[in-house]
Amino acid sequence: MSPTPRKRPSGGAAAAPRDLGVPKMPKGKRLTPRQKEELGAAAERAYLDRKASIAEISEASGRSYDSIRRLLVDRGVPLRPRGSRARGDKASGSQDGACR
Repeated sequence: MSPTPRKRPSGGAAAAPRDLGVPKMPKGKRLTPRQKEELGAAAERAYLDRKASIAEISEASGRSYDSIRRLLVDRGVPLRPRGSRARGDKASGSQDGACR
């Protein structure tokens, strides 16, 4: 009997979808100014208030990563650095507040 191949866990936002309050928008079509404003405001709330990643917002809205990033930049939203925080790190950057 041959061993069954092990499935690799998928990474990114697909692992645990959550409700971000972002409207689903049509893929491959230009957004109207009203749709752009609606999606931009919802994406900004999800990114800043709910700490969602751009990839999570992209998946929830049905739009590309780049289009969501562009919406956030156009709205003046300060983007977080790419990648995940190191284990044990707090949002402030270090546990004891001292520089290393």
